[in-house]
Amino acid sequence: MKDYFDVKFSELLQKSEFELPNSYEMRFQNTLEKISAKKAKRYFLLFHSKVAAVIALCVVSLSLSIGAGAAINLYIQRMNSLNEEEMLTYNSEVQNTDKEADSFSRQLSKLERDKMLEFREEYETEGRFPTKEILKVQKKSEVVHGELCFCVENSTFYLPKQELTDDELLQIIDFMEKRDYSVRKKNSVSELPSSENEKVSEDEAVEFAKKILADVYNLDITYAENGSGFSIQTPYNMNNSDIPCIGISPYKEMTNWTDKMIVTYEATITDEAALSTDLKNTFSVPATKNTNGDLIKDDELIPSGGGQDDADVKMKAPTLEITKKSNKTQYNVGENGTYELIVKQTKENLTAKNVVVTDTFVQQEGVKYDTSSLKVLLNKEDITQECKINVEGNQFKIETGKDLTDEDKLVIDYQVNFEKEGQYTNTAVSKADNTNEDQANNVVEVKEITPELSIKKSSDKHEYAVGNTGTYTLTVKEKKSDATAKNVVVKDYFVTGDGINIIPDSIAVILNKEDITKDCKIIANANEFSIETGRNMTSQDELQVTYQVNFTKTGTYQNTAITKGDNAEEVEADNTVDVKKQDVTITKDADQKRYKVGDTVKYKVKVGLKKENTISKNVVIRDQIPDGMKLDENSIKVEGITDYTINVDGNKMEVKIPTLRYGEEVTVTYEAKVLKGALGKTLTNKADVNGEGINGGEAKVTVEVPNTTKATPGSSTPSSTSSNSGTNSSMPKTGDTTNATPYAVAVILAGIAAAIIYKKKKK
Repeated sequence: MKDYFDVKFSELLQKSEFELPNSYEMRFQNTLEKISAKKAKRYFLLFHSKVAAVIALCVVSLSLSIGAGAAINLYIQRMNSLNEEEMLTYNSEVQNTDKEADSFSRQLSKLERDKMLEFREEYETEGRFPTKEILKVQKKSEVVHGELCFCVENSTFYLPKQELTDDELLQIIDFMEKRDYSVRKKNSVSELPSSENEKVSEDEAVEFAKKILADVYNLDITYAENGSGFSIQTPYNMNNSDIPCIGISPYKEMTNWTDKMIVTYEATITDEAALSTDLKNTFSVPATKNTNGDLIKDDELIPSGGGQDDADVKMKAPTLEITKKSNKTQYNVGENGTYELIVKQTKENLTAKNVVVTDTFVQQEGVKYDTSSLKVLLNKEDITQECKINVEGNQFKIETGKDLTDEDKLVIDYQVNFEKEGQYTNTAVSKADNTNEDQANNVVEVKEITPELSIKKSSDKHEYAVGNTGTYTLTVKEKKSDATAKNVVVKDYFVTGDGINIIPDSIAVILNKEDITKDCKIIANANEFSIETGRNMTSQDELQVTYQVNFTKTGTYQNTAITKGDNAEEVEADNTVDVKKQDVTITKDADQKRYKVGDTVKYKVKVGLKKENTISKNVVIRDQIPDGMKLDENSIKVEGITDYTINVDGNKMEVKIPTLRYGEEVTVTYEAKVLKGALGKTLTNKADVNGEGINGGEAKVTVEVPNTTKATPGSSTPSSTSSNSGTNSSMPKTGDTTNATPYAVAVILAGIAAAIIYKKKKK
């Protein structure tokens, strides 16, 4: 029923060499009796006639508590079960050991330590005992590895690698209790009664110990406020019977001193700064007065009453080492920097507990962490999700919750974006619960490098005919390898606005082969457009813009393409094309204006040359059936010529004519089936013709597929044009001036016919 202080102090008792005068025993007992019974719990008076013994006993005794009832009886019964031989063995082992304290073959885990405290109390107050006793061996060579045992030779508990079981923990406690009980019994220990269930704090125990020291030994002990030292004022004189006459021998060779005083104490390392270096401890005894009342001189020829000695304490603490590097030492504004932190524990067989890593930029602005890029790897295993990560402004903190041994490696990767020009310094710091911090710095330069854009412009042809559609392509690049153009904008405009129509739906924006049209802000009208891409461009990027223009008049058309960035100057490129009258006639029509799903659309295209005595070679007639229809390849027929070739690719049709002469008229007919995808849509398709030495032409036709299962009858074949879409028809509306007489006559005739048939049947 003792506290852990007993273990430590019982070992220290054997070390003291200062003899306690017999007259002090009575004085010590009287002092104890003066202390209130409420305060004193149990006093184990181990009279070894040693100062250290008395000090230890005072502190230990006042830290004890006692339970009540049957549990106490169980505890007493267990201690009383020890026979004389067992107690003699335990006591002999304690008295003969040269170790100051028990040790463990490995550190106890937090869980084991917590259970040890809990089970110790239950052992003493509830009678919780192990099922068997701990294995005890005399020599280290007899240790059974992997099994719990105690070695007497080095006072060491050898623990298995795995977590101790509850019963193994109780075996250790049981051994300590029996050993301490035996030492008390074999050294004439007496116990003072105490009231049940009272406890005395450690602070109270220390105060009692101080009072005993003052009363019994007349010692005045003071402590430095910061805990860094102490001072002891004693009433004792120290004699030396072997001081020789001057000249007999050097004083430094004197070894046989009569009196000796030994002071033992413990110190706890509390300052983290101490973990990184060895500690120097100085013990000094200042000069005192001799028996004549004179201060002993500090003279080389006369033994001084003062002196000091130093001792270096080697620290056994883990050490963290952090290194930091960036992928470059110089960046451009707008560029991302990639950083890597590596943290290691460098002391062999030691562990850094609960490692924390922080990273801080000196600059408050101009740099921004990319939180999505932050990744934490422990021995190549991604533990990012297991960490507590906080990113705020110009710094982040990562609480890993992990321990690092000398075999572990912690790697942290992240990116930052540099928004302003300047020099950027950041510091990474690693820390653990039981280490000092280590830090690593990194400095990079960020410069504002002006990017340079380029733009090229091309058209699919340099010459068009009225009614043709031209396709333009713009290509934009950033020329400098170390620069970034921000928020690139592209514009295009025609100098002559009349005679051209930009088709807005045809504008497509492609960045590095990715269609970003929907992500862009596009404003377009008949003769110009602007595109705000919202994207940055480096030398590795390529931006391409394509669009179509319909030419409605003859003439020369010049247009200019422009590109710029927030930090890039404007550059431009020009293009010029000619639009001439068509040298061909081309018409296209369908058999109806409106269809239903499942209907067949019958198309007809007619082509001929306008100029007398002209001949064109390699003439090609093309048509693309729109989505929502399916071309019937077998329905294609060509009339008016005999030499031709038909090519079909899905809904694309092509008729190649080796030679076409003035006066020849080529008629191409074909059919397409209306599919479900056309329901509720207006479908337009275009046929075009081109050949050598002529300005080609094109013709369009538009049909409707109303959102109904029935087709609305068409009144006439859709009209064709050489440059414009066919005209759509519509059903007569209420109030229309359309002649309704034919419809009324038809209704009347139908009624008369029905009446005649009915009469005949009746007869």
